[in-house]
Amino acid sequence: VRSGKTAGQRAGPGTAPPGRRATTVDVRFEGLPAGSWRPARAAVARWLRRMAAALTPAAVEISVLLTGDGGIRRLNRIYRRIDRPTDVLSFGVPRAAPRAVPRAARPLGDIVVSLETCHRQARTLQVPPERRLAHLLAHGLLHLLGREHRTARDLRAM
Repeated sequence: VRSGKTAGQRAGPGTAPPGRRATTVDVRFEGLPAGSWRPARAAVARWLRRMAAALTPAAVEISVLLTGDGGIRRLNRIYRRIDRPTDVLSFGVPRAAPRAVPRAARPLGDIVVSLETCHRQARTLQVPPERRLAHLLAHGLLHLLGREHRTARDLRAM
């Protein structure tokens, strides 16, 4: 998901406690049909920084791709061998050996969300699309932090 072009939103000053490097969130839009709903990039980055701060004591780097059904379907087919769109995918970065630079943000992984599916689900659930997107981002972040849902109960908890 990461690319040479970064149109991302990064944590600003004052977002990390003293002695802790700020979590970095890069947000990209790609493959959305013209006229599609797009959330504010800064809001997406802010939501994820807050969620990460609540769920992990370390600063992390997260990449987010907000795409359409076609883009997420392609990734779902390639990586999960499921030829249909889904709402959210996450791709974790394997944990490496401890870094030489203390308190450096650790690459956590990538979250991909289909904004088309998100918007449809929001209408079905009768919630604002931003609320549904925040839920999907939280779900993806939990996967990056190692949570899984092997049962319906696990899925509800996530």
